[in-house]
Amino acid sequence: MLQTIESKQRRVANKRAPYQRGEALAIIERTGIDSILDRYANGESLTAIANTLRVSARSLMAYVNQVAHASDYAHARECHAEAWANLGWGSVQMDGEVVDSATVNRARHKEQHCRWRAGIASSRYNEKQAVELSGPNGGPIQAQSIVTVYIPANTRDVVNTVDGETLDK
Repeated sequence: MLQTIESKQRRVANKRAPYQRGEALAIIERTGIDSILDRYANGESLTAIANTLRVSARSLMAYVNQVAHASDYAHARECHAEAWANLGWGSVQMDGEVVDSATVNRARHKEQHCRWRAGIASSRYNEKQAVELSGPNGGPIQAQSIVTVYIPANTRDVVNTVDGETLDK
């Protein structure tokens, strides 16, 4: 019971108070874009970085998506994807581990998850490949619709129901 009360007090103490307008931006700028993007490039998520800075993930994402940081952020995304791909490859290499079905399955699932995360950050690691079909010289494909109507030959005579006589076709 005592441990539960202490853990509850610790959670309340660690809970951050809501920031005033601009306070989160001041914390992010004090940390510096280079430090944030370096952590991101090493594979840490923006949400985890925001939690350690004690700001909202939305504020941090809005800051790094500014036009002034666009090229640095794009480079950090490529490095982030590479870090996740390397982590996935490292999980497949079972150096010194006992190889049984559970270990192999765990490594396979971790590698698939890391490849998926890398695919989110960079289209180079994405499994979906864009296939573009084009016509001659890169132009559009020419399509021609042909409608063929088949009317079978009718050998029956058409009879006028009013007069009862046969009509010519």
